[in-house]
Amino acid sequence: MGGEAKRLAADGYHVVTFDWGTDRRRTISDATRLLRAHGATGVAWVGGCMGGTLMLGMLTDRAERPAGVAGISPLASLGGYTAGSGSSYDGELLLLGTADDPLADEGRLREVARGFPEAEVEVLPGTLHAAEIFAGPHGDAARRSLDGFLGRTFAPAGG
Repeated sequence: MGGEAKRLAADGYHVVTFDWGTDRRRTISDATRLLRAHGATGVAWVGGCMGGTLMLGMLTDRAERPAGVAGISPLASLGGYTAGSGSSYDGELLLLGTADDPLADEGRLREVARGFPEAEVEVLPGTLHAAEIFAGPHGDAARRSLDGFLGRTFAPAGG
């Protein structure tokens, strides 16, 4: 999500991007701690494909929970992590994908959504996957969806 990360940083968000370490959960936790150490009072995780799946799976850890999670083309399961157990999570959730993505089509996206009953599900036309969606013909719609998610995640309490 390099292009989207740059856009969000230009819009004033504090953004951390990373390469996966050997312990993927720790990589996400370390990035979260880095943001909080630099003054972030709220953190949202945005991850595509494996990243989105892993982030959704980490919501069972109450100590690491962010204010919101956006899974872009998350997979129903990957590498032993499952995207379930989200019914106790009360933050913002967005699941975004394309209808005919060969890895995470609409049916698989809705399968993930069953584990997260409060999630907003946005299915765009096409076959693009994860970060590709933002560069494709429906990129503007994907950005509107992501921006709406971030606006809800970081909205002032009561407003």
